[in-house]
Amino acid sequence: MNAGPSHPAAVTALIRIGVALAVVAALTACTTLSGYRNPRVTVEIDHPADIGVHVAEVAFAPSQGRCAAALASGLQGALRSAGVGVSRVGAWTAGSATGAPESPAGSGRLVVSLGQTECRANRSHTTGRKEKERKKTRTGADGKEEEYKEKYYVDTYKGTTEVTLRMWAQAHDRETGRRVGEITPGATESAEEEGESLSYPPIGPLSDRATERVSEKLSRWLLPWTERATLVFYDAHECGMATTHAFVAEDDPVAALAAARDSVALCEREEDGRFRAAARYNAGMVHFLQGNPREALRMLDAAVALDPDNAHAPKARDAAARAIESLDALERIRADAASIAASAGEDGRQFADTAGAADRAAVSVPPGPSAGRAAARGAGTPGRVTIAESEGPTEGSLVTLVFGPGAAVPAVGATGSLSVPTTMSLFEGAGTIEVMLGAGECEVVSAAGNVVTVRIIEAGGRITDKSDGSVQYALPRAGAEIVFEPHG
Repeated sequence: MNAGPSHPAAVTALIRIGVALAVVAALTACTTLSGYRNPRVTVEIDHPADIGVHVAEVAFAPSQGRCAAALASGLQGALRSAGVGVSRVGAWTAGSATGAPESPAGSGRLVVSLGQTECRANRSHTTGRKEKERKKTRTGADGKEEEYKEKYYVDTYKGTTEVTLRMWAQAHDRETGRRVGEITPGATESAEEEGESLSYPPIGPLSDRATERVSEKLSRWLLPWTERATLVFYDAHECGMATTHAFVAEDDPVAALAAARDSVALCEREEDGRFRAAARYNAGMVHFLQGNPREALRMLDAAVALDPDNAHAPKARDAAARAIESLDALERIRADAASIAASAGEDGRQFADTAGAADRAAVSVPPGPSAGRAAARGAGTPGRVTIAESEGPTEGSLVTLVFGPGAAVPAVGATGSLSVPTTMSLFEGAGTIEVMLGAGECEVVSAAGNVVTVRIIEAGGRITDKSDGSVQYALPRAGAEIVFEPHG
């Protein structure tokens, strides 16, 4: 929450008093505690990023799908505007393996993968018939023209356009490889057009609205966001509540708090429990506006207990509870960040080198549960190379390799060939197959530690299915051993 001028804690209220009350005749019958005749105040509550960690840098893995790529581009802009370092990686894999327990804390340096499960626009229509009337003339029995109404029917059409976006996103801590969080935001927007000819609402505005909604959810996932709660503030003359409101409107917090306490004391003489509750409600609101949601919650709980039928106190109480929850989350995140910064040493290694983030990116975070990719497990087999993840055997695809202890790790830019040391057990599938062990030519595109990502230049390893004669090029599945032979 925003820090007020005299309170370092987090709830600063933008006191926008809606003094312009639409006074109509119907309001004269309202009680002095009616929500219709009392002004409003707006309280701003600052929330941490929904992911629950301080986000310092984000490296984006390749997006899965056209709509995901467009959303990733917008999210990158929002992150940059908020001062978060942004970079891209060709492929990234969690070094601690898929299924690693979620880590609520981390270095603040994340790798984010974004993809789509649904991105479509659909048009449909229904038909009907509508009765109408028209004036006509005819010659009557007396030979004179007369006017009459004729009923007739026309076909009608209702055209519907619907746009649906369903996305997924995963974030892994760059230092540990642990999964920090995931989200599956979605939105559906639709519109109808009805008439005697078939037409459909345009897709563009619906797509824009759906994209905006999903973008907001993604932004709140990675960035702090502000909630604005508009709440009633009583200015009834009973118990001096109007005086409290006047000081709030003048932005005089000291006088407002003193007046609120006086109001609570004065209302103790009121037989009507609703006014005693309203005075405590106002006192709670003053505390809330001054950045003290815990004291606000105490007073608002008292107001609800005195007047369970009060329609405004529960809403304000819930807002104060959210503010306290947000404060606690912010304190935890600050403590985590301070602990991480301290453990990083004087050079602040874990928060430095934003510009070199893409060069250090090594391996690829699994982009989603449906992608069917496997991450590296452990530190690798001594002296051997295993496949951690593979996009496929085609030219241009990426393959992530884990070099075990003792295996020579190639540098970025090096070229080499991939070959299979054994045959049948490395390939999935059934039936009679003929395997020809060739060499897949590749180039190293990124490396970090013992994890290397290569790009296939020329596919090798032909597999022929003898049952139908089909031929395909394939690499072993994730987890299999493979030979990397450097050129030169």
